[in-house]
Formats: sequence, C-alpha cells, structure tokens
Amino acid sequence: PRLSLPAVAASPTAWMRTAFAHQMF
Repeated sequence: PRLSLPAVAASPTAWMRTAFAHQMF
C-alpha cells in the first residue's frame, strides 16, 4: 500500500521515492 507506517519507518527513502513518483506521474 502507499501509506504504510511500518514500511515508511523501515524505508524512509522508499517513501520519498514513492512520493516523488506520484509527483511526476
């Protein structure tokens, strides 16, 4: 899922890349 607290906590960089991808696309 896009919003996963544990996932974000584990991979903040992945969240940033995901956010950037959403901005681009």
